[in-house]
Amino acid sequence: MKKIIFLLFFVAVIVFQCPIYSWAEEIEIIATGMSSLEGCTLEESRNIAIKDALEKAVEQGVGVVIDSTTQISNFINFENEILSKTKGYVKRYTIISEGSMPSTNAYNVQVRATVDTVILSDDLRAIGILIEQFDNPRIAVAYVPRDHELLSVRNSSVIRGVGNTITDVFQKSGFVVVDAVNGDVAYRRVENHECDISAVERLLRSALSSDADIIICYNVKILNLEAFSNDYQQAVNVGLEVKAVNISTIELMTRASADVDLTISKNGSPYSNGRCLDGALDIIDHISDPFFERFLAHCGQSVHDGRTYQVTFENIDSCGINGLKTAMESVKGVGELYIRSWNDFSCRIDVKFAGGKSDFVKKVTEVMGQSANPCYLKEVNGDCFTFSH
Repeated sequence: MKKIIFLLFFVAVIVFQCPIYSWAEEIEIIATGMSSLEGCTLEESRNIAIKDALEKAVEQGVGVVIDSTTQISNFINFENEILSKTKGYVKRYTIISEGSMPSTNAYNVQVRATVDTVILSDDLRAIGILIEQFDNPRIAVAYVPRDHELLSVRNSSVIRGVGNTITDVFQKSGFVVVDAVNGDVAYRRVENHECDISAVERLLRSALSSDADIIICYNVKILNLEAFSNDYQQAVNVGLEVKAVNISTIELMTRASADVDLTISKNGSPYSNGRCLDGALDIIDHISDPFFERFLAHCGQSVHDGRTYQVTFENIDSCGINGLKTAMESVKGVGELYIRSWNDFSCRIDVKFAGGKSDFVKKVTEVMGQSANPCYLKEVNGDCFTFSH
């Protein structure tokens, strides 16, 4: 039941109260609606025209929340669902002007409507529209313990249950979740004493770098509370920590943790105990709201403010560097440029781009192919791109 509640919460693509960007919670929009007078009374045409005007106001509100590209590719698929809730998004409105137009046999109404962008953006998330604007980041979910002894329980029902639940949540929310099976190499290296437990997260990032953009690390630790135990039962503390890390930049996007005390049977390992799993899922219910609020806010802000990509040009002489820099500056959405290093054969530039990664690749690839010194995309590794002349 806990899992069902958890999934239902996240199927809405992490509905939360604060909008991602800096738009106002309410915006005023002027919109005009119309209705044919044919076959309708004047009052009926007026009501239809008002409804049309309010729907147009909501459509404009959608434009504040999501970009034009997203509207073209996705909004049309969910337009009826959004517009059917117009009354819920329009908090109030006043009629600026109205009247019949004999030349068009129509009734026109112009309104000034106050649209609630918080509710609107929540519902857009609920149908997955904003995922595309976040550039469809690929997610990997991985168990990252802090203690050597916890590696031995990574296949237990509690550890696997928490991992599967988090994976299901992201998948049902529209994210692409990649298989983290390659992460097993990190566990094996620690178990073989080739490296310290503190290296697990770094090894996982390395193993998953070609498949995922973000790694969701989680750890479950169950402590026995001896002072509250007896011959048949034991008191335990179940602690859960979850954090999101950008694999390319090694940036901690957000984290959350909590714990709960439980009384369980002494039979078997607590990591195979159903009550402990339920307790861990209860914790997820508790921490999910602030965790995913910050997670989506971080994703959205990186698109809105700009994201730094590392671009390397190979087989280019020093004379061509300025030409490449000029060509890069012509790409729409490119902001600051910083030439990090160069020599007689290559050049590395940090590029700040306001938009998603797929949009960046498309635009840069097109411009570089048409430049005076044509360069073509050779390799992509996270947020790092290599072009060759």
